[in-house]
Amino acid sequence: MDAVEGLRPEEKPGLPPLLRRIPADTCIYVVLVLVLVAFSVFVLIEVYSVDGLFSYDPYYHMHLSELMEREGDLVTEIQFYETEEAPQYVSSMRSLTALIHEYTGISYLNIYKGFGLFCRIFTALALFITAAYFLRSKKYALIAVILFLSSPYIIYRSFITFPENLVMPFHILIFYSLIKSLREKKADHILPVLIAASLYIHYRSIIVPAVLVLVFLLFWRRIRYTVGLLASMAILAAPILVSAVEQYVAYLQVNVGPSAAWKPYTVADPSYTVPTLSGYQSQLGALLLLFSLLGIPFLIRKINAQKFLLLVWLVFTFALTRGKAIGLYVPPDRMLAYLCMPAALTAAVFFKEIVGLEVLTSRARYVFVAAVTVVLIFFLFVNLPSVHGWVGVGADELNTSEWLNDNVSQDAVILPFDLDLITIGLESYKNVDGLSYGDWTEIFSHPLGVKDRLRQLYPDKRIYIVTGNKVFSLHDAEIVFSEGDMRVYTYWDEGT
Repeated sequence: MDAVEGLRPEEKPGLPPLLRRIPADTCIYVVLVLVLVAFSVFVLIEVYSVDGLFSYDPYYHMHLSELMEREGDLVTEIQFYETEEAPQYVSSMRSLTALIHEYTGISYLNIYKGFGLFCRIFTALALFITAAYFLRSKKYALIAVILFLSSPYIIYRSFITFPENLVMPFHILIFYSLIKSLREKKADHILPVLIAASLYIHYRSIIVPAVLVLVFLLFWRRIRYTVGLLASMAILAAPILVSAVEQYVAYLQVNVGPSAAWKPYTVADPSYTVPTLSGYQSQLGALLLLFSLLGIPFLIRKINAQKFLLLVWLVFTFALTRGKAIGLYVPPDRMLAYLCMPAALTAAVFFKEIVGLEVLTSRARYVFVAAVTVVLIFFLFVNLPSVHGWVGVGADELNTSEWLNDNVSQDAVILPFDLDLITIGLESYKNVDGLSYGDWTEIFSHPLGVKDRLRQLYPDKRIYIVTGNKVFSLHDAEIVFSEGDMRVYTYWDEGT
């Protein structure tokens, strides 16, 4: 038993008599709740400081949630003008937000404003439970949570509703299930359910828990359980696995083979950059980066299966942040969020091992841990107001989509130029034809001219061209809507 936690109330040093009677666990829970409440208040103030949503991906997920509710079924195809397009990837988060809207009546905008925070609190609680079990101490688990929430990138991602946010607590709980099985030498049968849940939420990130499970099985060495685990996962996750295989096959058909139009950015997007040391410091936070690095030697010292599993988790997620260096299509910024979880656990290991060196008296240990907790909370409150969201879709774009929803009939055709209309809030895309740059080049260079060429392509249709490109101009078209850089042009005849 930890020497400080083992003190009787009357022996707790440095506290007033009244506080000495409060159980240590109660103090920890109170501080945890206060930290989570303060974090939540800040995030809510930030997300409601703008009319719309931060980033632009949430608009895509929100549209699919709305479409799912209207059609009363899972969305496997998005209907465009004369074409269908599969969603970018399958995620049960959209189903969950659709159910929340249907049964509570909360608007989709408010759901998508607050769901990122819900995911972050869920992750923090999962981290606390896991760290308390792994470290056998709640006070060091509290330190892990504070360090995790202090990371600037974790704060920023809390403003946004992503499937990546929802899957993070399941990654932590998978780690918890694995170390519990190793410690108790008894299989935790909830593991297949957690893995299946991760697959349905965000199957692209399953590589992280998959590596942990494979390492775990090397230590477990029980054939019957291994076969049962794999069989359970296959049964629970069969639908999402089929969908994933179909999407990867489609990807290979486009990008592999003699007839493929291979483009390097389909493998490693050049817009992604491998983080530098200053990048890790600014995104993870200096304290989390420092203490996680200091914790690595203590993981290696007297290493066991559980510590080795954490070390693998830390090293592998770090390697993923540098995936572009070996040509992998891995967004380094998103991998940084996954890295923060094992980094926070490793940092907590450092503090526990330092206190456990027995160079301090019981009183000094108690004061040291309390002081560290207070200092980390202080830095958390310093970091919170310094992080702000990024508005990917501004008021101009939102007002443009509102105008299109109210004024453009489904019989017309909408042509976006240099604009992804699926992220700005259109209610339907059945009359949207997303032309490529090659298509537009052909239209602009056609002998008939732009107007007659478009009428040839879309006979008997009223044509709307939507753009936010400052240099784009159509001199023979009527501008029917303009706000900021956004403009809506139209070509029409009396008959349309």
